[in-house]
Order: sequence, then structure tokens, then C-alpha cells
Amino acid sequence: MLPRPQLLLLVCVFGQWPAAAVGREVFLNQDGDLVIGAFFPIHRKGPDGERCGALQIEDGLQPLEAMLYTVQQVNADQTLLPGVTLGVAAFDSCDNPAHAMEQALHFVKGFIAHNNAHHGAENEELEYVCEDGKPPKYYERNLERIVAVIGGQSSSVSIQVATLLKLFGIPQISYLSTSPALSNKEKFPYFFRTVPSDVNQAHAMLEILRHFKWQRAAVIYSNTEYGKHGFEMLKSLAANYSVCFSVERRIERDGSTHESDINEAMQDILKRKHLRVVVVFAEKASAHRLLRYAKANKQASELIWISSDSWRRLDDSGGNQLKNAVAVQPLARELRGFDEYMESLRPGNHSNVNPWFNATWEEMFKCNLSTCDPNPMNGITHLVNYRQQNYLHFIRDAVFAVAYALNSLHKELCLGQSGICDAMSHLNETDFLNALKNISFLDEGDQEFRFFDGRDGPPRYSILSYGYEGPTNHMWKVVGNFSLTARGEPLLSLDESSIPFLASGDSHVCSPKCGEQQILVRDADDVCCWKCSSCNPYQIQLGSSLCQDCNPGTKPDPSLSKCVPIPVSVLDPYSASSLAAMAIASFGLIMTAFVGCVFFRFGHTPVIKASGRELSWLLLVGIAASFLLTFLAAFAHPAPFPCGAFRFLLGFCHTLCYAAILAKTSRVARIFGQKANQKAKFTSPEAQLVLVAAMTSVEAVILFTWLLLAPPTAVHVYPSREARLLVWVTVCAGLDSGHAYLIALAYPLTLVAASTVYAIKTRKAPGGFNEARAVAFTNYTTALLWLAFVPLYVVSSSHALRALTLSISLSLSALVQLACLFAPKVYTVLWRPQKNTKEGVMTHHRSSSLAPTPSPAPMHAVSEGSVEMSAGLEKSRQKWRNSTKEMVLTPASLQVNNF
Repeated sequence: MLPRPQLLLLVCVFGQWPAAAVGREVFLNQDGDLVIGAFFPIHRKGPDGERCGALQIEDGLQPLEAMLYTVQQVNADQTLLPGVTLGVAAFDSCDNPAHAMEQALHFVKGFIAHNNAHHGAENEELEYVCEDGKPPKYYERNLERIVAVIGGQSSSVSIQVATLLKLFGIPQISYLSTSPALSNKEKFPYFFRTVPSDVNQAHAMLEILRHFKWQRAAVIYSNTEYGKHGFEMLKSLAANYSVCFSVERRIERDGSTHESDINEAMQDILKRKHLRVVVVFAEKASAHRLLRYAKANKQASELIWISSDSWRRLDDSGGNQLKNAVAVQPLARELRGFDEYMESLRPGNHSNVNPWFNATWEEMFKCNLSTCDPNPMNGITHLVNYRQQNYLHFIRDAVFAVAYALNSLHKELCLGQSGICDAMSHLNETDFLNALKNISFLDEGDQEFRFFDGRDGPPRYSILSYGYEGPTNHMWKVVGNFSLTARGEPLLSLDESSIPFLASGDSHVCSPKCGEQQILVRDADDVCCWKCSSCNPYQIQLGSSLCQDCNPGTKPDPSLSKCVPIPVSVLDPYSASSLAAMAIASFGLIMTAFVGCVFFRFGHTPVIKASGRELSWLLLVGIAASFLLTFLAAFAHPAPFPCGAFRFLLGFCHTLCYAAILAKTSRVARIFGQKANQKAKFTSPEAQLVLVAAMTSVEAVILFTWLLLAPPTAVHVYPSREARLLVWVTVCAGLDSGHAYLIALAYPLTLVAASTVYAIKTRKAPGGFNEARAVAFTNYTTALLWLAFVPLYVVSSSHALRALTLSISLSLSALVQLACLFAPKVYTVLWRPQKNTKEGVMTHHRSSSLAPTPSPAPMHAVSEGSVEMSAGLEKSRQKWRNSTKEMVLTPASLQVNNF
């Protein structure tokens, strides 16, 4: 309700309107102690922007007379409102929201005038006065006693009027407005209706389609609140009823687009050869335009039409309706005694009550009152085209709702007193609103009426079909009923013999029956049509129209009903790539064994002794373990232990090899880097073994810590949808990214760098001890191999390729160590025994700054034919030999005294 400052503004505006302007309005004004206002579409909405058009007899005159008839019944029943008479103030809405809003202002004027007088009486002074100092008064004092308003008929009219009346707290009860928007309690707190919401009407229309197996339809709706809300409800509920709308088209209400909207909508429908049902949710004006088109088009007239109640309320005289039409309207029921009442009406006895009655009489009897009998023997009901509208009982319910609410307040306020007591002369809006919400009485069918959810009529509907009653009489007939249970379950009862055109259905028209292992897929050209298709090889079938992917590692069973695990497989040790890797590793193991045999057989010779036998054996062990890792990767069953073993040995083998190389090079560097009078420390075999053990223990700690923090676990990977591979070599837990292996290789890389530095330092040592070139080449080659391996390993998504890359890289690294560090010694021992002497071991390389001349020959060679050797060379050799003897006498020397 508006605050009083805004009421004052409206009061003054309304009070300034001249009485003559009000007096020109035509409205029904029947006096009473309390007055019920009303709107009825006495005229149609005018064409081309005009407010009002032609008279409506069935939807205009009959509802108005039904209200007058019901008010007579209420006034005649002194037990209902003892000593109180109800009056009527009815206006013509012309089925036009803008015109109805203007008419509603008359009720507002009366309401304001009444409130001003009431507050002035209580406070002994007027609350509001206009500019001339006088109280605002309304021309028609009967309108000051308005307690409620009945109407409008269409939802668009009711929405506009309800928006205005709520500002002043005036209750409104519609008898035929069904838009779901009007159920909004916050937006329309003072609105009630005796018909159910279109939410329920949408349920009824869809239940008819489902009952007859019509799964595909078109929907046309009007561009109004009624049409748009109805369409929204249809669309939101359609899936629950297995109904799909192939075409969804909106049409204008007033035809301002020159019928192009209807032409386009119908052409879209008619071009779809399998589409036979059209659902219409439109108000009367839009429905009338659509009906005209359908009657003029043969194809359209053969379609099946299912419409809301507005279609049924069109003029159907002379067979103007379609033969294949079904309408759903709130429960149809006859208003008892109304036909007799209508028959008694004559221009002479009723024109002073109903100002539109004379014009209606002339229209119905096709005569002018000046030329035809104003009091014929037979009245309106004897006309051929007269038929009582079957929704008039909703008007009766609206009047009785007001009467019973007033009865409740009369009992409470007047305490048995007859007539209007002082306490009831001004009704409190909140009290009257609460009384309306709680009314209960028997309707025309002797069923209890109460507002559903406090504002809507009970969800009960009649299903009507247009047919013939006799050879020439066309009419709508009730062929069934629909209702919703308290739990919202639909109940449909139909006389199917009266509607044979609905019986065929279209469940298979554009949705063919598919095979057992096929699904229905939507047609791109029609969202409601389907085609048969198969799920892809890795999907199961869920219902008739849905496929679901199987998870990786599973595939569909033969029936496509469930996903089953793919048998677990492991990397094939007999694949071409695995055999190639094992061939390289086997060759390496043979070579390692061969080198080991040579070192064992010739371990007492100077070349073998000079290489450091104990460290060489450790290096051979590390090399052999590197080759064996390939077989571990190929043949060990994926499990935590072999996974952890591989992760540990990968780093440990490299650490063992390069710890031995680092110990060898650092030992030589310390010995030959000392001054002549100084003795190198920790050069004994035992010391070297302790040093290697210390260096490898660091890597062992790193690896064990890593295993504890990221325990190894065999996991499943899925290289393809057909494969479920159990792996541990390349995807152990903690190794799910390729660069994780750098954890195992980081420390060995440090040893590689350190051994390279020491190898450079020993480049001046005698030939038997100088392994600078071999170590440097080994380290450089190993670095190149791993630089090539790491990117390939990281970017590869194939676990077989990862395993192959890792295995071959390990084998090649070990082969490089064999070739660079052991092959020269084996060659010397086996094929150049003349160099396997103390002199050969102690000979400088050409690159040594201390020996710019060629290395000396063995002793027996010198005795045979080296007399030509220059005196300078002999002098240099003697100098190196003397320094060497000095070292040999040192206890911690290279043990050349054992040569």
C-alpha cells in the first residue's frame, strides 16, 4: 500500500478530474451496503490501435450477468450476510490492458475518497484536502464502498490491474486469468483467482500428448505475459512427459506485423512432413489470428491442434473452429439456474441495470429496439447460437469468496448484529485479506472450494473437443477431465472414441526402432528426431540414447552393459626392442667377463698392476651391474621390490664406477704431483677402497632417503585403449615425471666432473699411469649419451620406448667405460706384450713436457738395436729413471718394486 504522501498526490490528481468526464463513462452501477467492483470484456480489443472493438456476447455479456445473478443469490440468503446487501460496479475492460488500467482508476478514486472520509471522522478533521481547501470527493459515491474487485478475464489485463490495486490494498479475484506470473505472492500480494494456474494447464496438455504417444509437436505462443509464461512452463515440463517441441514460435497479439509472424511460423511447421501436432498457448486475440490462418490453409486445417482455454472461447458459430482441435480449460461446469435467469431478461426490465444489455439484445436478435418487440415470448436462451459458457461457475466462486470473507468479518466485528455495524463501516485491508485466504464453501459441483496455496483455484480441468451436435450444430464437447493429486501426480480421464484423430501417435515416425546395441542420436535438422547410431568401441550403452566412456584400463563387455577390466600385461621381454637392448647388454656382459678373465690371468703384469687392480675390479663390477639392469627391467615382474631395486642400482652403479675412476685419477695425481722429496699419503690399495666406500655411501644415503620419501609402487598405465600395462621401470611412484631420475644421477654427475678434473691433472704422468685421455673421453661420451637420453626419455609417452632408451643408455655408458678404460690395457697385454714391462709403464707420452722424445723401447729391444739413440735421449731417460727409483723406494709408492 502506498504511503500517505503519495496517496495525497494521487488524491489531488484524481480530485481535479471534472465530474462530467467521469459521467461520460459507461459502467454498471448497482447500489449496495458494500460494493464489489468488476471488469468484464464487454467489447473486444479494437483493431489498429483502437481501445475497444465489437461486442462480445458470450465472453462479455454472460460473465457480467453471471455476477449479477450470483449477487442476487447472496442478497437473498439472509443467513450469509444478514441485513447486508452487496452492490456491483462493473466496467468494460475491452480485453485491453491499457483501457482496463484507466477503468481501475475509478476504484482507486472511490477508495481514496472513502479513506479520507474515514480518517477525517476519526480525527475530527480531514487528513487530505485539495488546493481549493475542499475534501476530495468522487462523483459516484457507490464506488467509495468497494471492498474487492472481480476480474479481469485475460491474464494481461489482470496483471496490469493487480499492479495498480496492490498499491492501495484492494483485493482482486480473477475468474479466468491463469498466468503463472500471477502466483507471485511478493509481486501480487492482493491477487486471488478461482481458476488454477497455467502451470497445471501445461501439465494437462502434456499429459494428453503422452497418453496418445505424441512425442513430437510444435508450440506457438503469444507475445504476452500469458503466452510467454505458458510457453516457459510447457518447455520446462516437456521432458518429464517425453515430449519434444520441434518448432517454437512466438506470434504478436494484435497482428501489427500483417500476419507475417503467423505465416513464418506455419511455414516452418508445415515443411516438416512428420510434424502433425501444434500446441497453442495464446490469448484470444492471438488465437483468433491463428485460427483464421488455419481455416484458410488446407494443410494447416488438417493438423491436430491442442490449445489452452482461450481457443475454446473464440466465436465458434457457423463451424468457425477446426475439426481436429482439443482445448484444455479450467473445469467446465454449468451454473445452475443461470439459463432461466437469462431467459427472464428483457430490454424493458433490465436495461436500467445493465447499460450494455440493449446493444447486446439488438446484436443477438439482429434487430433495432425501435423496430423489434422488446418483450418477446421467447428470450435469449431460445436463440440458436445461445449456449451457456461453461466457466461461469468460476465467477460464482469469486462472488461467494468475497461474501464468505465478509461473513467471517461480520461475525467477528458485529457480534450477531444485523446490517453494517460501525466496526465494519471501514474494513481493515489486512483483516479482509486474511479472511479471503481462509474461506471455504461448496462450489457448484458440491465440492469444497478453498484457495490452493492461499491464492489459486483447485487444479481441475476439462478437456473439450470441437465437433458436431446434429447435422448442422457445431459445438465444443467435454471429452475428459484432468486433475492433480495432492502429491502432484496427473490424473487424466478421456472418452477416446470422441477424439479418434488423437489416437495414432508418432512414437516411431522420426525415432526409428534401433538394434540392441544401438542408440538414438538427435537429428541435426530436427531436435526432436533421432537416428540410430552405435557407441564407439570404448563406450557402454546407458538406456536408448546415451553412451558412456569406459575408464582407462577397462572396455565394454559384449553386451555393452558394463565396463570390464582389460587383462593386465607387462612390457614384453621378447619384443624386438627388448631383444635389441638385451643383445647389447649381453655383448657388454661378455666383454666384461672377457676383460675380467684377462685381468685375472695377467694380474701380475706391470700394465695390470699400474692400472690399480683393486679399483679396476670395482669398476668392472659397476660396469657389469649396469648391463644386468637391462635384464632386470625386461624380466622382473612389476612389484615394489624390483622397482626399488632398479631405482637404487641405477644411481649406485654409476656412483661405483665413477668413484673408482675418481679414486684412481686422484691417486695418480697425488703421487706424480708431489715434489721429489715428499711422500704421497693414502695411496695404498686399502686406502683407495675406503675412499670408494665413502663416496658410494653418500649415494646410498641419498637413494635410501628417496625410497623412504617416495616408496616404489608398480602402477597401471594405458598406452592405448586396448592395453592395460603394469609397469615399474618408468612409472614407479615418485617417478611419474621423467626428470625424477635426475635424483639418482645427480651425485654420479658430480663424480664425473671431479674425475675429469683429476684426469686433466694426471696428463703428465708416465704412460702406464696416465689415463687422462681415456677418462676424459669416457666422461665426455657419457655426458653426450645422457644429454641425448634425457630429452627423449622426458618427452616420450611410450613406456616401452622409455624402458628401451634407459636400458640402451646404461649399456652404452658401460661399453664406453670398457672401451676407453680397459681395451687399451687388454690390447697391450694380449697383442703387445713387449710393452707390458716396467720400462713401458714408466714411459712418457709424447705430450709430456718432461719427455719431448719418443718413449723408450723395452730393455731387450734396447740391447738389440738402439745404439743410434742420441746422447740427449739417454740423458733424459736416466734423469726420469733416477726420479722413478726414488719413488719406488717409498713404501706408499705404486709398488713398482714388485715389477
